[in-house]
Amino acid sequence: MEHAEGPEGYASYYRDYIEDVYLSHNQSHNDPVLDPPWSRIYSPLTYEKPACVLHMLRRLVGDEDFFTILRTYGERYKYTSAVSEEFESVVDEVTGDEYSWFFDQWLRAPGHPEYEWGWSTGVGIDSIPVEIHVMQTQQWPPDVPVFRMPVEFGLIEGADTFFVTFTDSLEDQSFELMRPGVTVDVVFDPHNNLLYEVEQVGITEEPTIAAPTFECPTICRSSIDYSLHSNPHSDIDIVLYDVSGRAVRHWNNLEPQGQLDLDDLSSGVYYLKVLEPTLGVHRIVVVH
Repeated sequence: MEHAEGPEGYASYYRDYIEDVYLSHNQSHNDPVLDPPWSRIYSPLTYEKPACVLHMLRRLVGDEDFFTILRTYGERYKYTSAVSEEFESVVDEVTGDEYSWFFDQWLRAPGHPEYEWGWSTGVGIDSIPVEIHVMQTQQWPPDVPVFRMPVEFGLIEGADTFFVTFTDSLEDQSFELMRPGVTVDVVFDPHNNLLYEVEQVGITEEPTIAAPTFECPTICRSSIDYSLHSNPHSDIDIVLYDVSGRAVRHWNNLEPQGQLDLDDLSSGVYYLKVLEPTLGVHRIVVVH
């Protein structure tokens, strides 16, 4: 899939036909992948969730080691039977690290992380503090673990996005970093590295002037209607970013009300930022 349709095609297929299939099948959340009950042998627990585990392993060890692992495992055990422990030993051998903690929580324990998170900014002179608060709230089944995983965040700072990764391993954990500019929004797991359910909670710093409102604030197709309720006589400058922080569209000298053309964009998550007047960032999802 990735070879034929590129990273965006793979990401879309993974999200829609692998990750979402497992997450929407609640019965698959109650048992571990290894040694499941007979009724779960042919289910998302043993098909889609292991695919998610491989996806996370790739993100964890990097492409070079990941594909070396697959080649080594395939050559070593071709025409024979192999078990999970033998694959795990190849992972440790190729990477030079020990990954039992990863496989124990994802193959030998049930469920997945359920995150609640929020962020806030403070006041600084030469730099501005950003605090990110993450909680793991999964409670069912009773033996679901607290997961240890690197969690990536994308901090949107004007036209740039700064990516940072913290290792989350507690039920309740906070991370703080100092940034030279103002963070206007934070994106949880912007490159879809992990398997999880998530809810953003808490209050972030809001602009003191009225933010623009959109008739289609979340799901959009070929266009998006907007309406700006502040500074109605000013020209409006809007930039559209993809999840990597790359500017893909720039509209300027806009009227207070109008429509933005999105017809030739690929499906995915994007961020609209109003540069003039200076307002917030608005997350939209483009579907075709």
